[in-house]
Amino acid sequence: MKKTLTLAALMLFTLSLVFGEGENTSTVPSKPATSTISGKVMDMVTGEALTGDEVVVSGTEIKAYTDFEGNFEIKGLQPGTYDVVASLIAYRKSFIEKLDPSNTNNLTIKLQEE
Repeated sequence: MKKTLTLAALMLFTLSLVFGEGENTSTVPSKPATSTISGKVMDMVTGEALTGDEVVVSGTEIKAYTDFEGNFEIKGLQPGTYDVVASLIAYRKSFIEKLDPSNTNNLTIKLQEE
């Protein structure tokens, strides 16, 4: 009886090895590559960092605001080109057209007072 159980267990183990090692066809969805637009907004004349600027990806609700040092960062953009608008009260808006985040490391935007 013991030999029969051992033989049956050995056969099941062998079968599981033979049929269990098929090609792995399961796919894990990969995350699409995303891009980031980052940079600094400054006064055109003085070179001073501007705080609280709104930097918007045109045609979307995606935006960021500059920190105390004028820095901003917009993450999670799909590959492609974007139009970006930077604005602050008492300054003229700055438009950047067809910006490709994958080719832009650190953007510098200069705003001119009205």
